[in-house]
This record gives sequence, structure tokens and C-alpha cells, in this order.
Amino acid sequence: MSELYSGLCHQHINPAGGIIFCLGDSGGPFDRKGNDMYERSAPLTALSALRPGIDIAIVPDGELEQAVAIFYRQILGLESWQIQFAPGGFRTLETSVCGDMEARVYELARSGSFVLVTSYVHDAAEWLADRLQVPLYGDSWRWRKQYGKVALHSHINSSKRHFLALDQLDGLTIPKGYVADTRAELMNAFSALVSAGNTKLVLKPAFADAGEGIIYLTKHDRRQVEEYDFKFGPAILEERIALAYDRELGGHVSPSIHWAGIFTGLPTSQMVEDTEYKGMCYPARLVEPLYVQAISMVRAYVDFSKPKGFGGVDFICDRDQQLFLCDVNNGRCTEAIPPLLFASQYGGTDQQVLLTRKYCPEDSIWALWSRLEATGSAWHPGQSSGGVFPLMHLEEKTGMLVAQAPTVQEARALLRKATETF
Repeated sequence: MSELYSGLCHQHINPAGGIIFCLGDSGGPFDRKGNDMYERSAPLTALSALRPGIDIAIVPDGELEQAVAIFYRQILGLESWQIQFAPGGFRTLETSVCGDMEARVYELARSGSFVLVTSYVHDAAEWLADRLQVPLYGDSWRWRKQYGKVALHSHINSSKRHFLALDQLDGLTIPKGYVADTRAELMNAFSALVSAGNTKLVLKPAFADAGEGIIYLTKHDRRQVEEYDFKFGPAILEERIALAYDRELGGHVSPSIHWAGIFTGLPTSQMVEDTEYKGMCYPARLVEPLYVQAISMVRAYVDFSKPKGFGGVDFICDRDQQLFLCDVNNGRCTEAIPPLLFASQYGGTDQQVLLTRKYCPEDSIWALWSRLEATGSAWHPGQSSGGVFPLMHLEEKTGMLVAQAPTVQEARALLRKATETF
């Protein structure tokens, strides 16, 4: 295991054995039909996180998925049994584990000590864990409702909250804002924030993921607030604090920390364009006082909420170098978790930088790998000390690359050379 990137690793999920990844969305809390990128790519994010001879990933039985699986088997030295194909798509992945395929996974689970990791803890995930007779890793939907984004702020209607909000905890700095369940409550929150002198606001759903449903507002956008549809449950309205721009990374950054249960990882710098997550830089690009403060704030949250599964928080560092805890992503295995597990397995032990970046691949994963090898920039995990490796690849849809190099500039140069798109 890497010493530099040991902030979060497989052993924190299951110290006694392997992990069965089944990152579908059969029982996700809200309808995301039509978002083909998430439906197709999420299960594949687990492939680069598999440890040879230990872990298992369940992925849809599609032509593209099979081609990508062959790549990871060959390059990472995985056994044939480590990638299992289910006939269903992303939205039915857990419930598609049946028949001969279920029997195979069940026998594999009996041969060792496994835990099941799904995108969420929901009915379909619990059904699969019961069928395989393995523990399910994660937090319940009820827990997520209580300690997720809605825990950041007090409710605009004080009579509706029966538990402590994070903005009342010592040691946490959170943007001014409120939770609302109805349009009338949301308008009250809007009026309160504007009256307090806030001219720029951000409206975000409590239970959407990956930047979905976020709306940037000014004090003049009253009509948008009046027409908000609450598609993703309760809404959060808060003051908008601008993200810091990192010239060396070439973009806006948001420090973040992830956890596995009560274990708190190390800070990273999350790269963001508008509301979309684009990648991360390890280690975090924070001055030491803010680095220490970020860890302290997350530990306060973890001590308060006592999670049993994955989670993470995002921060904003303003122009005055003040750190705000601005977002909570808990109760689910986000797309940031597999890269962290990959980094813990293969990241260098010297003072090197790991930089991940989303991109849109135009051709196959094998074509990309051939170009990387031809230019001498391919990173062979466990063999070479740096270069570029595809963490996830779905042809003509989405992908994630990771580069390891001594400096940020060298890592960015490797990524540009690999894709010529950023």
C-alpha cells in the first residue's frame, strides 16, 4: 500500500478480506432516467480499484463493458472471476444478479470474507446482500436524510427540525443558509438572505449528486425561487462564495476530504467547472493551517454523525483564505472513491503528485493505451513509477485519466499529451 496516499484504502472498508463492488442504481432515491453517462459509467469505475486476486466487480453485460473488462484484467493482472457480468443495465444491476451468475458470485463470496459495496444502501442492495449472504457496507437512506446536505443548515421553519444542524456545531464554518421544504419556505429563506446583504446565492437540492440541479442566483432572481420544483427533495439556499482559482492547476478548486466509516482520509483538491466535478489533485493544495483546519472540521462532522460507510465533504476557500464547509456527499460511493482506492494501491511513496481528470474518449481504451505506450507515457501500475493510466473509460461518453509525476506541471503535461484536449 502506498505511504503517500494511504489516507483511504481497501482495508478501511474490509480489513479481513475482499470487496464486491456492484455500483448500480436499482433503488436510488430519485429518478435519473435519461442520464446515460451515469447509467453506463458508474459500474466501470470499480474496475481500476480491484486488487489482483482479492476483489470482485459486477458490471453490465454490454459489448463496451466487456472490452474494457479485458483491458483491466490484462493490465492489472486480474483473475477471470474478478469481473462478473450481469444482464441488466445500471438501473437494474443489483437485481440482475440472478441464476447462474448469482450462483457463481455466491460461491466466490463463500470462499472468503467479503463485504458488498453498492452506490447506495437501498432495498435492491439489501436484497443482493441477503442473497449473497455478505454484509452490506454503507449508511441507510434514513441516516443520509438526517446527516446529508440538509444537516448543513438550520431549517427556515425552526419547528421542523428535531436534530442538531451542523451550523450549530463548534469548529465548523459554513456559508449562511437555510433548508426549505416548500416554495413558501424557500421564499422566506430568499428574503432572509437578501435582507442580510447577500447579493449572490446558490440553490441546491438536498439529495442530488455530482452537481445535479444546482442553480446560481442573484438577489434579482426571485421568480426562479418561486418556481422551484423540489424534484430532488428539500432545497438548500445559501450565500454564494466564489471558488478559488489555482493557476498551476489551471482551474477552480474545492478542497475535499473523504471517509470510510469513522476513518477520515487526507485532504485533496477537487477541480470544478461550473457545477461539474472534473478531477482531483493529491495531495491537497492547501497551506498548512487550512490543511489542519479542514481535517479538524471533518472529524467534528464524523464524530457527530458516526457514519458506517463512504462519505465526503467539499470546502470553499475564499479570497481571504477562510475555509467554509459547503457540501456533504454521504451515504453513497461517489466517483471519487475508486480513484482514492487506486491511489492507495499504486501511488508512489516519494513526493509525487497524482492528478485525475475527466475527458471524453473518442476511441477504445486499447487505442488510448497504444498511444500512451508509443509516447512512453503509459503508467503500468505496480511496475512503473509514473505516467498516465485510464481509471475509467467508456468510449464516446466519458472517461477518467490519472497522471503521476513529481510536480503538478509535469502531471498536467502528461494529461495534455495523452488527450490533446486539456
